Amino acid sequence: MKAPWPDIAKFFAVLSGSLLLNLPIYLFKYGNTGLISFCLIIGSIYMAVAVLEVFRHYAVFAGFSAGQSFERRLNIAFILTLPFFIANVADEFFPKYVYGGAFRTETFAAVGGLLFGMLIGLLINPSDVRLKRKARIVRKHWTRIGLVLGAVFGSLAFLLSGFSTRALLHGLIVTLSFEGSLGVGLLLGHNVNGWIEALEPTFKLLHRMARTLFAYAAGFVVIVLLFASFFGAAWKIEGAESFLGVSERPTLMTFIYFSLVTATTVGYGDIAPSSLLTRALTGLESIVALAWTLVVFAAISVRFVDTVHAEPTQSTTPIREEGQAQSGDVE
Repeated sequence: MKAPWPDIAKFFAVLSGSLLLNLPIYLFKYGNTGLISFCLIIGSIYMAVAVLEVFRHYAVFAGFSAGQSFERRLNIAFILTLPFFIANVADEFFPKYVYGGAFRTETFAAVGGLLFGMLIGLLINPSDVRLKRKARIVRKHWTRIGLVLGAVFGSLAFLLSGFSTRALLHGLIVTLSFEGSLGVGLLLGHNVNGWIEALEPTFKLLHRMARTLFAYAAGFVVIVLLFASFFGAAWKIEGAESFLGVSERPTLMTFIYFSLVTATTVGYGDIAPSSLLTRALTGLESIVALAWTLVVFAAISVRFVDTVHAEPTQSTTPIREEGQAQSGDVE
């Protein structure tokens, strides 16, 4: 039996990625207001993935589970959190048509329809040809449910707004917002599935190169810390003349910051070397960090090219064998 811990770690890693994507823009716009509710909304998408994983063998979830690995569903959950980010960014530029600093039923309906449509389009789209017919039936069924939900949301908006012509118009706008976004979500979900399939070889390659990338990161951190200690020692030897922009009693974090800025060749200019020794160390760190980056990514490029060249050979062999088997059956 497969241990669940790797999947649990992946689950929380991707969930953290979605929160890191959405929380900064939310905090910038609204502060702490409704923060817990927003996190629960993001988390509910991942809870749906967890439920599908636990009950994937039950017939009621078969249409959603067919042909979808746990990693694929996690990627889909991450994609489903993108509309929140896009909506918050769009509200900054078009506040009159998105949130406008207040709760808008139309916006809520549009985001809900988009998420529902993307969920259907992304999950119910198996790559296995044998499952596509069943998936089409399941997709039509859930699309009809989405249309009914749009009508329900519109009716609720009409009832809550009062029985008037304006309330009726508001209810129609809510319904059209949900169902129009549902159609856009279905289209996006179908297309994004193709994009995910196209990027899967790249993801697999990055997974195989995880150790190399971690080694690069570890080596880069060592370079930054090593030269930070060199800069600290130079300041201790030469005093205030060694750097411009450094306080009278700098900490090690000051030199780690300067070392990181130097290694990444950003060079903000708030701290600058002013002595011969510190200038020499600064130039040396730039060369070492750049050389380390070039060597590692050259190795990754060579491995990527080898992988791409090896794939056609592996994929054509089964096809040829299948063709020979079919010709043998005809004879």
